[in-house]
Amino acid sequence: AFSKTVGLKHSLMVNSGSSANLVLLAAAKKLFEWDDNDEIIVSVVGFPTTVAPILQNNLKASFIDIEMNSLNFDITKIEEKITSKTKAVFLSPVLGNPVDMDFLKELCDWHKIKLLLDGCDSLGTEWDGVPLSKYGTASTCSFYPAHHITTGEGGMVSSDNKELIDMARSIAWWGRACYCVGSCNL
Repeated sequence: AFSKTVGLKHSLMVNSGSSANLVLLAAAKKLFEWDDNDEIIVSVVGFPTTVAPILQNNLKASFIDIEMNSLNFDITKIEEKITSKTKAVFLSPVLGNPVDMDFLKELCDWHKIKLLLDGCDSLGTEWDGVPLSKYGTASTCSFYPAHHITTGEGGMVSSDNKELIDMARSIAWWGRACYCVGSCNL
């Protein structure tokens, strides 16, 4: 039911939105074969658990400054930060204020990098009538009491990519990227 709400096919519930970000990045790193010190573009303004999972996964945060109208990162400055080591943009819309998602999606597609959404503060936010989560490879959500829907605690990782969700489930449940049945391919 939650997947349908955010317009995606698969979701995995975890203990918090912070853990959802951590599990998402760990699963993406493993599934997409990112190397240590590959770069993830992120805003200089945001919650620590948007940046901490980047560092915890031995990736490098590449910071983009904000524009003052929305407090989101200035999407016109992203392209100048993209290098051969850039693997994703990790968007965290401040207070649910979206950036120009059409432009951002096109930019990520053009450079063949993933668009990930830390949607912990933006559940229900749309761009041109489309849920923000539909623009990315995957998104996260938080159910902490200060957010839109609460379970007291909890978080969610959602994606149309079943293999990514299977990988995330394995990491969340077993602490390693082994999502097979009966045998394990580490």
